[in-house]
Amino acid sequence: MESEIDRLRKKVENFPSPSSYNRLAELLHLAKQEADAEAVCRKCLKEFPRNSQVYALIADIQLGTGRKAEAGESLRAALERDGRNYAAARMYADWLAENRDIPGAMAQLKQVLAFRPADPAVLKRLAELEAQLKGVPAGAVQRAPTTTPRPPAAPPTGLTAPPTLPRPPTPAGSERRSATPAPMPAASSSGVRGATPGSGVRRSAFDTLAAEGGVRAAVVVDPTGQVVLARATTAGAGKEDALAAYAATIGGAVGDLAALAGFPNPSSWVLGAEQGQVLAFRRDNGFSVVALAEPSVRPAMLELRARQALIDLGAT
Repeated sequence: MESEIDRLRKKVENFPSPSSYNRLAELLHLAKQEADAEAVCRKCLKEFPRNSQVYALIADIQLGTGRKAEAGESLRAALERDGRNYAAARMYADWLAENRDIPGAMAQLKQVLAFRPADPAVLKRLAELEAQLKGVPAGAVQRAPTTTPRPPAAPPTGLTAPPTLPRPPTPAGSERRSATPAPMPAASSSGVRGATPGSGVRRSAFDTLAAEGGVRAAVVVDPTGQVVLARATTAGAGKEDALAAYAATIGGAVGDLAALAGFPNPSSWVLGAEQGQVLAFRRDNGFSVVALAEPSVRPAMLELRARQALIDLGAT
């Protein structure tokens, strides 16, 4: 382990990356070198402040050294940066339970089920917390429920409206300084989340983009990575949430690379493969249009549609 630690120390000095920092900190944590591990985490946050995983690791170190209040702040910071951070979400649920907020812990675990349906560990923990809430003695719950909550009925016209994950409160001293984006206006009554009949909001550009030949799925994503609007063909149905999650992860990595090279954060990127491509177009306030398309689709054509869609929807 020591040789690997030495190798990673040299790597983060010469070729720093979030993954290298995370791995080095994890090894130091496993080696019980807690002070060194936390120092590595803090250095990583200076270079890559959007790294959610390192906040979860700091929280684990803080819990191990008896700093429970600080651990709660670190976990909230991790989830603010990535609401789908499984490790941070599970740790935060346990933190809430230990602080006698059983309903809050259960709500946090139900958020995990929104992106990890039927996770056996989460279902088992939910059953245990529900038993505690009802006053059932500890140990009485032996296994997780065999059934999972039924998902909401699919909205009409092929649009998908996944559940919104509430943003955790921003901890004191958080490095997040971006301005709060303006909320997206309600869309017309055609299966879009928050639809209001007669609202008059134009969705023509988004519909046009989604109906473009070769586009399998298209989503509008807010700065927290949650889907605001979604549309998919039969080939892309059911992939909208995954598309948003992957786009958030890749977009974060692209931003980190740009910062490392001293470039501004790109407003668009394309990830291509033989069987398809993912295209993302972002505005300054953090809202993005992300599309899953055939390899033959021209990015320039979709960019025009995507930027007009964001303007039409008020993401300016």
